[in-house]
Amino acid sequence: MKTRLICLTVLVCLLGSSGLLAQQTVGWRTDGTGIYADATPPTKWSTEDHIIWKTRMPDWSNATPVVVGDRIFVCAEPTTLVCVRASDGEILWQRTNTYLDMVDPGEVDN
Repeated sequence: MKTRLICLTVLVCLLGSSGLLAQQTVGWRTDGTGIYADATPPTKWSTEDHIIWKTRMPDWSNATPVVVGDRIFVCAEPTTLVCVRASDGEILWQRTNTYLDMVDPGEVDN
């Protein structure tokens, strides 16, 4: 009975939050089509033109940023995830893992 109540509570929470997520633009190319009918992209680009802000990343990256609300998530090579505030480019946090963090400790040869 207790397990059913927990499962029902989790289900209600998930269904209730799905409407909130549906209203946000989330992910790569938002809806997956890459079509933005109302967009007016710049036709000229430089290090100074059409730049709202710049943020020095901890390392190089060729990752596609993911925008969620006022947050931009992007990877910096080789193993760092960076969260940037979209409004001003401030790095809010970054987390770095090593390849060994992904391996079961019992599988690592000492």
